Amino acid sequence: MELMYQDEKLKWRDELRQVRDQVKQKQLDPTTAYQRSLDIHQFYTSQGLIPNVDILNAHLQVCTTLRDAEKVLSLYKKYKIRKDVTTYNTLISLSASYLNAAKFYFELEKEKIRPNIVTLNSLITFCQSLGQAREIIRIVSKKKIKLNNKTYNTLMSITQNDSIKSELLAEMLENGLEPDEITFATMIAHAQNFDNALSFFHTMKNYQISPSMSTFITLLKKANLPEEVDEVIHLFEASGIEPTEAWENLVSRKKEKATFN
Repeated sequence: MELMYQDEKLKWRDELRQVRDQVKQKQLDPTTAYQRSLDIHQFYTSQGLIPNVDILNAHLQVCTTLRDAEKVLSLYKKYKIRKDVTTYNTLISLSASYLNAAKFYFELEKEKIRPNIVTLNSLITFCQSLGQAREIIRIVSKKKIKLNNKTYNTLMSITQNDSIKSELLAEMLENGLEPDEITFATMIAHAQNFDNALSFFHTMKNYQISPSMSTFITLLKKANLPEEVDEVIHLFEASGIEPTEAWENLVSRKKEKATFN
């Protein structure tokens, strides 16, 4: 009997995760997904099943706002289920401001729950400056958390100084991390000008990373002058990637704007 209950609980959790993934893939709108998660909860509890922390965390991850999360949070209390690091990571990610996110982090600390790299990366996305992000890293890293690519990618999106982006890249390598396409796409997207964006693009190729359509689109968005647009188009054509409708539309808009200017 207990084994049957465990199987049903796994199905419950997995159904909620599927709903969550459908929202991320834009197959379900948030309102419909939220209502579906409540229906799933009603279905399983009507059979006498009691959720565990994994189920409630999966339910919470369906939410797209803290307002929606409030009803789910009441279930932790109702069933006397202790929140874990995944719960708090989700709440931090749902926060609308740094103050909200920090409140959940301090609550996590108060509950003596150890944060992880997801906690750290979620917190620094709210930072307005590299200094603020570095301070958070200093505090949270006392928990012996090792930084990862996402940490550095986020830092690169925060700083407006391209020299500092290059320093962050060097720091990644010193810490044994290999930059990936997302790293360079972030550097390109947040570059101060087209020349620097193009330089980051060529640096990426030095690491034997082949740019995808997404990275070419990011680079083209940085181009404004006719010669800049032409250079990106030339690089794209040499890549052998099949153009998409999104690419063709952006090229048309860029050419029209560059000609008009």
